[in-house]
Amino acid sequence: MKRPFPPLKALDMDKVISDIIDRVKRSTNASG
Repeated sequence: MKRPFPPLKALDMDKVISDIIDRVKRSTNASG
């Protein structure tokens, strides 16, 4: 069974986490 995406590097993972945090902040700000 092939993985849908290649193994993530530490830098890639950090970028993904950073993006998620940014989205969460925006969603909470939008809520008020």
